[in-house]
Amino acid sequence: MGGAPTFSIAGAYFPAWMVCLVLGIASSLLGRTVFIALGIDRLLPLKFGVYVCLGLLAGLAVWLWYFQQ
Repeated sequence: MGGAPTFSIAGAYFPAWMVCLVLGIASSLLGRTVFIALGIDRLLPLKFGVYVCLGLLAGLAVWLWYFQQ
């Protein structure tokens, strides 16, 4: 085993899960902006759950895409 996967960002090593978390949060905020612009946001019954799931889906998709084996 080679240890946990990490990214070197500006000379510091960050765990891969943290990078995926930030990308998931960013995609959730972007998705919310798009949903508001399209008028979908006001139709959602559980907005918080939808956006959490959207961020989780994006973060896990980045993980699977980058660390595919």
